[in-house]
Amino acid sequence: MGSVNFNELEWHDAVIKNIIIDRSNPGYNDMIEMLIIWPSGIENKLTFKDVYFANLSLNFGVVAYESIMTASIVDSSDPDLLNVIQLWERHYGVILEMSGFEILTNSTGNIIRIFALSFEITNS
Repeated sequence: MGSVNFNELEWHDAVIKNIIIDRSNPGYNDMIEMLIIWPSGIENKLTFKDVYFANLSLNFGVVAYESIMTASIVDSSDPDLLNVIQLWERHYGVILEMSGFEILTNSTGNIIRIFALSFEITNS
């Protein structure tokens, strides 16, 4: 899909159909993949690459698709993002140029926060 601005995607009422956490090669290939169905009906795979932190606050048992209220890149001054960046710099001497991604859900009122070096959208 080329270069995509995360904040400009049509998030409202998109559906998270699937979430896969891939740590099959820890530290070298830490990814989170989501299958997203956009309001237009198009399905894409959203992949967060080089994930350094994730907080997936999810509820289960609700008989409804997990639809999205909003999603955005968190501000670079976000305390959680800064803590992760500072931890890696302080303890490992690694300077990370990462972004924080936040997804708020409609169905269950949950928050998904992922801090990763990049993301991409591909055809599912």
